[in-house]
Amino acid sequence: MSGRDKYLIVKGICGLGNRLMTLANALEYSEKTGRIISIDWCDGVFAAKGTNAFTQYFEIRDFAWQKEVNTHRDSASSFYPKVLKNLPDDFCLYDYFHTAPANKKGSKILDKLIYFGSGVAHTLLSEDYFKFYFVLWNRWELSNGYVDMRSHKPGGNRFCLGGDLPLARKEEVVIMGDFCPGYNRQYLIKYLALKQDIKAEIQNFSEENTLAKGTLGLHIRCTDKGFEQDLDKTFQMVEQFMQRRDLNQLFLATDQVKVLEKAKQYFGNQLLLYDKYLPELESGGQQGIHTWASEQENETIKSKMYHDAVMEMYLLAETEYLLYQGNSTYSMISSDMSKHCNCYDWQKLMNEYKE
Repeated sequence: MSGRDKYLIVKGICGLGNRLMTLANALEYSEKTGRIISIDWCDGVFAAKGTNAFTQYFEIRDFAWQKEVNTHRDSASSFYPKVLKNLPDDFCLYDYFHTAPANKKGSKILDKLIYFGSGVAHTLLSEDYFKFYFVLWNRWELSNGYVDMRSHKPGGNRFCLGGDLPLARKEEVVIMGDFCPGYNRQYLIKYLALKQDIKAEIQNFSEENTLAKGTLGLHIRCTDKGFEQDLDKTFQMVEQFMQRRDLNQLFLATDQVKVLEKAKQYFGNQLLLYDKYLPELESGGQQGIHTWASEQENETIKSKMYHDAVMEMYLLAETEYLLYQGNSTYSMISSDMSKHCNCYDWQKLMNEYKE
């Protein structure tokens, strides 16, 4: 490694949408600072621990990218944080570091106030302003903008969240970790590419089912998002939306079996689904579907669910119209990648379509 090479090691945390938001932020940071980017999703959430899930389905194009997982601890002269020099290349961020939540005592009252405030903001703000608020709200839930070493060894044992990382850092190797930074979607559109096999799968499904013509994409996430909408009212709104735009097919992506069954009752033959593995999880609970998958010992299930998540995220982006869920980073990314840009936050549309 030459003395002039500098690297940004992006560690994956949380779900697929969070990781791609962080990637967009990291690409912009790397472009501005002249760093070679490396994306490490070896944490075991989407693939066996130690396997880089990112390179299974994604690659970086037209950008300085280090494909292999390597922190250069044997050749670099400086690291941020300093302890990075002593950690294995494919270390999991959560194994060594932690973030401190603002709601440290798990106050149910504070939880309710936070969700109430989010609901008010979701109703009153425009979609773009709500996205901005959504990032601020998620970051406020932490007590500070730093990630601390789990062990309390002095010196070089903490680093700031990636979205707050100063451009002026001089170390040769810098680690980035974040779950909801501000981001510019153009960096994903320009530099993120799908591997050829899954790209072909998406294209074949899209063409066979004419997603680009007469199809509405809908994402409903309610395992870990405090979902409080009445499903009957939600689907009535969707029916009206389709009728007004002469749409004849609904492509539904959801993490809840009960949503799936209710949609079948409402839309019958108009309903289009991707054949995926869907466990029955609690609605409005603390566990997202990606968290459940990460805890499974059966690596085949974990691998299948990761594959299906990528497929549905990009299939939603193929539909002529898209109703994304504004408090979910998953379909927020689908709307960012949409080929047709006819995208609406369906939770905000509920008032417009009231009877």
